[in-house]
Amino acid sequence: MEKTPQKILVAGSFDPVTKGHITLIDYAAKHYEQVYAVIFINAEKTYYFSLEERLALLRAACAEYANVTVDFCNGMQYEYAQEHGITRALRGYRNEQDLRYEKIVADFNENAPWRLETQMLACEEELRQVSSTKIRELLALGGDFGGLVPENTIPLLKKMAKEKQR
Repeated sequence: MEKTPQKILVAGSFDPVTKGHITLIDYAAKHYEQVYAVIFINAEKTYYFSLEERLALLRAACAEYANVTVDFCNGMQYEYAQEHGITRALRGYRNEQDLRYEKIVADFNENAPWRLETQMLACEEELRQVSSTKIRELLALGGDFGGLVPENTIPLLKKMAKEKQR
């Protein structure tokens, strides 16, 4: 399969990274020459994991992809895209509620000073119930989150969860 000679942005809070996120990154890595998996920081949001922890988890999850750059940004998606010469974003959705929200984000980015075209990707049926919120709940309760997160992040997640419970 020939890759599109474009860069693509996969944005999120990744608090923490899930199998759903990796499905998007995997798709992008197979279809685009360069993928930017970027943690965007929302000053109005409270995160369970620190930025450093989220970066470590996302780097571990993306370790097998030679064409994926893991990064973070305090600004807007279109600003990051402009700075890195990215013209396309990949957004995923699990249900109608997600899709409505993602369309709002896409419309904003497509009408921003630096046009960022958005490609939407529906998640697979078995991942529709997977969310970062659910993973955080399972971590707090000591539940099993295997199968919901990338395998190579499980040891890190367990370690981080233990440190938070101290």
